[in-house]
Amino acid sequence: MALSDAEIGMFSINLRKTITGFFLEKNQAGEPGYGFEMDDSSLASMLLTSHPESLDDKSPDGYATLPLEDKHSVIERALQALTPGSGVTFDEPENGLWVRVSLVHKGRTPLCQIEDYRWIRLSSIDQVIPKVALGSGQDTRGFGWNLMVKTNTEDTYYASDRTYRGNMIQYPQNVLIAAINFAVKSEIQPGALPKLA
Repeated sequence: MALSDAEIGMFSINLRKTITGFFLEKNQAGEPGYGFEMDDSSLASMLLTSHPESLDDKSPDGYATLPLEDKHSVIERALQALTPGSGVTFDEPENGLWVRVSLVHKGRTPLCQIEDYRWIRLSSIDQVIPKVALGSGQDTRGFGWNLMVKTNTEDTYYASDRTYRGNMIQYPQNVLIAAINFAVKSEIQPGALPKLA
């Protein structure tokens, strides 16, 4: 039986604690390969790229026996807590008309370089494209996705610097689509559309 939303939340909290504790214990014991502190950023990077079953030995009680689908849900919830928000930057927190994007470099995830950033009008976006950035095999829940957009001039950009795991791509995609819809509607002036005869 699948976990409830509350159970997923509790497992995700405990997963963050046990993984952090696992790395702290290994660090304090002086074991090779564990000479760093597991902060939120490091933990988020690890969870983004980890197969759920690779966490069995670092996880809270009961995690190892969960079905794979529930493990994915727990990891995604932990990542949501570590990386809040959509990752999409607008000119206004609500009802903005512009979005910050960055240039796409072939075969790369966003590079986060200042010279790559641009502001484009939301109404110029024709397509919102979730693009696989990391992953292999058939299990798309473990894939890392980048959110891209294509404009009416055929230019392609990253709409966020983040790489999203599995189903987490749906939230920023929906936020962006809603913002595009608002921007397009706000640009239509009364009388701009042809009147029906």
